[in-house]
Amino acid sequence: MVNVCCKRVRSPRVMVALIVLLLAAVLTYAPANAQSSVTRIMPLGDSITEGNWLPGGFRITLEDYLTGGGHSFDFVGSMANGVVPLADRDHEGHPGFRIDQIAAGVNSWLAVANPDVVMLMIGTNDITQDFDPANAHTRLSSLVDQILAAQPSLRLIVASIPPLGIDAWDAQADAYNSHIPGIVTNKATQGFAVSFADVNPVMSPAELVDNAHPDAAAYRKIAKVWYSALQAVLTAPSGGSDVQLSSMQPTCADGPGCQNGFGPFERDMSNGGDAAGDGTTITLNGQTYASGLGVHAFSTITFDLAGQYEWFAADVGVDDEVAAGGSVVFQAYVGGSLIWSSGMVTGSSATQQVVIPVSGAA
Repeated sequence: MVNVCCKRVRSPRVMVALIVLLLAAVLTYAPANAQSSVTRIMPLGDSITEGNWLPGGFRITLEDYLTGGGHSFDFVGSMANGVVPLADRDHEGHPGFRIDQIAAGVNSWLAVANPDVVMLMIGTNDITQDFDPANAHTRLSSLVDQILAAQPSLRLIVASIPPLGIDAWDAQADAYNSHIPGIVTNKATQGFAVSFADVNPVMSPAELVDNAHPDAAAYRKIAKVWYSALQAVLTAPSGGSDVQLSSMQPTCADGPGCQNGFGPFERDMSNGGDAAGDGTTITLNGQTYASGLGVHAFSTITFDLAGQYEWFAADVGVDDEVAAGGSVVFQAYVGGSLIWSSGMVTGSSATQQVVIPVSGAA
């Protein structure tokens, strides 16, 4: 059973659309003897990625999440470190590096490692080294452009930086982080697979071992944020056939058990108003979708999978008809367990791509 819901954070009317890859929500049948592709993941950044005082840092817990989630992956990079139980210790975390120093080396690192996914968290040392912190976001935007120019087809996740232990630094970190969602949205609207991972809110300065580096508990929290972001971009294996979710009948049969905050949920159109069939073409950040589900927070739609499917894939966001208004959280449950959460999404947020393993789920 797969259960998809969105929760309203604020705004009395939030029109949202749940749509999927290939312009429609899809479930992929599990083919016999299907082989999963291995996703090459490059953790890219500074000493927080490297694991300053705890070799491996967030990568220790992230490896556990990825393995437990059934993902076939390979951490890649020119550097390697870690402690047991971290098995795959490759990374591209350079202690002390600023954004400009990552930019100086990233093309060669990408050429050698050829990653499918890049996890980018950088900017802390621009602040702690007082390297023109007011313009750090401009350098980050240029770095993102550089990475995408080098390998346009990769999937790039850009993270906010953690809190810092000195008030002035922390204020600069907040200012820097405030620009990142806009940078991500700008690149995504250009057609690149770029998404945002909001690391900063999950920990506090009290969880630093010094003024810049997370303690063990904070590293575990950061790993959870990275895992949620990675789940949304990891590629489903090839093989099998796709079924549009909007063509399937939910278990609630459009009646009791289906929840929708305003009128009925809609198939292949936005939620619209309180009448059935009054939505418009689903549109996220200028991209239109012929298929999908239009819902209004708070909503819940449940589908029985009967163990026949292997992957659920979707594009998720707030429909353009809402403009910049509203704040919602999308979630997906499999077998009653929360598997994926979008974090807060607004009308100005980048479209999020979701890929969730559902093999064997009833």
